[in-house]
Amino acid sequence: MVPNEYHIRALRLLAEDARLTNRSTDLLAGLVLLNPIALRGEPTMMPTSELMELLGIEHASTGRNAPGPDAMADALDDMVQASWRMPSWRGFTTGTFLENYQVSNESGLLHFQIDDGFIHALARISRHLARSAGAAGAE
Repeated sequence: MVPNEYHIRALRLLAEDARLTNRSTDLLAGLVLLNPIALRGEPTMMPTSELMELLGIEHASTGRNAPGPDAMADALDDMVQASWRMPSWRGFTTGTFLENYQVSNESGLLHFQIDDGFIHALARISRHLARSAGAAGAE
């Protein structure tokens, strides 16, 4: 699945439901947009430098008064601990965003896996949003 505008809207809706912080929501969007292969549910990796740049996080060695690498770890922990809910024919489906993650300081990579339930919820909501937009455009 290649992310489109409806996937991002769906992602933001689920993040809002889970009460993710803005930084965690931006990080989640970055994981999905910058690495679409992650939406296959496969373990994947991404340079932490790209994610820190995306979030406006400075490395401690720059000496600037900006959030450091701990801010990225906090955002990742926030994603792991948070859960979203989505109405379904059985009541509500509940899920998480990340299956797991690990930051490797040696390689400078974030190893992570997006939760399968989140991928399915994202696809379902984005299809619904696209259909709704198509119906509204036909009027």
